[in-house]
Amino acid sequence: MNLKTGLNATSTFKIKSTETAKFIKSGSLPVLATPVLCAYIEETCVKASENHLPKGFTTVGFHIELDHIAPSAVNSEISVVAKLIHVDGKKLEFEAIAKEKTKTIGHAKHLRMIVNKEKFISKLSNK
Repeated sequence: MNLKTGLNATSTFKIKSTETAKFIKSGSLPVLATPVLCAYIEETCVKASENHLPKGFTTVGFHIELDHIAPSAVNSEISVVAKLIHVDGKKLEFEAIAKEKTKTIGHAKHLRMIVNKEKFISKLSNK
């Protein structure tokens, strides 16, 4: 595997009305929902690592520490930068920062595990 610390990615998202706390019922306000910010961060971490994995492998998220520190309105543009900061065997640790223009709206530490896609999916039927 060609995963080294320092790998990074940037993603840009435009907040949709279906991504608000009010719409997804994680709150009552028409602002970016924290679960959606979490998804933005996970997507960007995947983007940073996915092309460096062997064929048949992917990563799955298993832990996130997220501080959502400022609100953002529908149609605002959010930029997420994720950086791989530690590799421990199959465990990957990322840091991510989300911004609306120059205002930081959130930051996170996210852990992902490298898995074989077929073996992972086969666990669904082995109950």
